[in-house]
Amino acid sequence: MGDTKISALTAASAAALANEIPINEAGTSKKLTVQQTLNAVNLLTAASSIVGADITLLIQSAVAKAMTLTQLQAFIMKATAGVATSPTASQTDAITHGLGKTPTIIRIWGVSGFVANNSALPAVHSFGIWCSSGNRCIYQPYDPATITLAEPAATSTTFAIRLDTGVGNNMTGIIQNVGATTFDIAWTESGTHTAQPFMWEAQ
Repeated sequence: MGDTKISALTAASAAALANEIPINEAGTSKKLTVQQTLNAVNLLTAASSIVGADITLLIQSAVAKAMTLTQLQAFIMKATAGVATSPTASQTDAITHGLGKTPTIIRIWGVSGFVANNSALPAVHSFGIWCSSGNRCIYQPYDPATITLAEPAATSTTFAIRLDTGVGNNMTGIIQNVGATTFDIAWTESGTHTAQPFMWEAQ
């Protein structure tokens, strides 16, 4: 082994704690287990405070590199957003989020226009989210035919957005197929829906 380069050695199948690595201790070659290395890390003095310039280790494309906590925070907190209008029929739309990674959370908001008639209701709103819990939404529906009837807010664990444009006329959207570049909104129309604006944020 003395004449063999480390790069020429067979790769270990796993980094077991009992595995041994060579070290130089005061000019003398010795061996150290992975467990001993971890024990040494645990003996390090805890940081008194953490600042953005502090450096941590990451493996980038199988190469060990340094990364500041500011860089890590920027990666975790990065978000993108967009505005669009809902379709006028049931369909699935692909949205390019441009985040550069698969989002862990997508927020979506929608609002429907004021309906002008003798018993007009204010514009209805929808606030939704997609995350590891699935699609969630709180929204103000538009179901009663007259403004004198109560219209309580509602919730959904099926879709992330609902846009109402009249009695029995609405569009719901389910966020799905979330990937590194795009996500889908599967729209389902009830009654006759007219296009309404919505806004999304991916993070």
